[in-house]
Amino acid sequence: MDNTGALVWSDRQTPQDAAFKRLQAGNAMTMSMLLCERLSPLFGLNEQTKRAAKPGKMTAIMNERGGQPPENETAPLLDARRK
Repeated sequence: MDNTGALVWSDRQTPQDAAFKRLQAGNAMTMSMLLCERLSPLFGLNEQTKRAAKPGKMTAIMNERGGQPPENETAPLLDARRK
């Protein structure tokens, strides 16, 4: 929907669709992947835009919640292992 409430995009996937069958959809994560595959071309998202993307607010939140130590703590350890 756009800001006026008009329909902008509509898509329906069922077990009879090829993409649905290919992913063997059956759980939320697989369906999310299918949604991303369907929307990416419409928004002009590809490998080039992926490489150019900068980490944002959601990346910071996910990193914080993920329980992984920050990069400034892990980088010295990785450097020591490479030596």
